[in-house]
Amino acid sequence: MARVEPGTFTMGNGPQGYATERDHTVTITRPYLIAVTEVTQAQWSAVMPENPSKLRGNQLPVTNVTWDQANEYCRLLSVKEGRVYRLPTEAEWEYACRAGTTTTFSFGENIYLLGDYAWFNGNARGVVQPVATRKPNPWGLHDMHGNVREWCADWFSWRYPTTPQTDPTGPATGEQRVRRGGFVSFNSSAATSGARDAGPPDLAWDDVGFRVVAEVEPVAPEQTPSLTEGDK
Repeated sequence: MARVEPGTFTMGNGPQGYATERDHTVTITRPYLIAVTEVTQAQWSAVMPENPSKLRGNQLPVTNVTWDQANEYCRLLSVKEGRVYRLPTEAEWEYACRAGTTTTFSFGENIYLLGDYAWFNGNARGVVQPVATRKPNPWGLHDMHGNVREWCADWFSWRYPTTPQTDPTGPATGEQRVRRGGFVSFNSSAATSGARDAGPPDLAWDDVGFRVVAEVEPVAPEQTPSLTEGDK
């Protein structure tokens, strides 16, 4: 896992983004650890009783997993290892994806470099690939721009805030959970640092997985919504 230090960044997809991706300022006040890759099937199987992935491989990301199942994995992993693991908030995910950059992608604006950093429909043709087989972003994180979409902790909102936010966790309620990152079945528009979509938390897709965050400093239970039973 990689340590991410606190900081302020512009969250969103710029003027070219959809209304759900408009720029706004976000401040992250606490450091956190984020997994360098998506959770692999080997990691999943060490904690959970069944592997839901249709395409099998120890170094492939676990897929066909619901938000509820991802949340349960975090809970059981926390118990097993004695520290808090959870899904990243949407803001934490984008902050880590950008890795201090302000460009469309963490590697810049040159779309022709995307294949060096991500698996998307231009090079994977819909087939999920082993993790960490493309170049990492500047903070050493792999597959942020592609391979599988990743569940985040937040409920999805069609409108971003219009004022600066500090440690945002999204709406209090909703019908869909946020998913982030490009994926093997879609083009470069889903792979930008600010792109986002969502899905019902009890449904699964063959191109959706997740990565985990670990707390560096102790936090109150109400600040770790992805670990509470009430969020399921």
